[in-house]
Amino acid sequence: MNELTQKDADWASKVLDRAFYADPMLNFVYGDKINDQEKLNWFFRVTFRYAALYGECYSTTEKTGC
Repeated sequence: MNELTQKDADWASKVLDRAFYADPMLNFVYGDKINDQEKLNWFFRVTFRYAALYGECYSTTEKTGC
């Protein structure tokens, strides 16, 4: 496993965007507005950067998610 940093925000937000595009909970909380690809990517980029700055984020060594 590798620890991710803010430099990985582009890659990580794309992976999270694809993984949660049709997530029922995100759709419930944010409605159909969140299904816009740009908005969802922005949401995960901000969320990831915050988590990388104040917490810990990890991925597989290969980064094969996207």
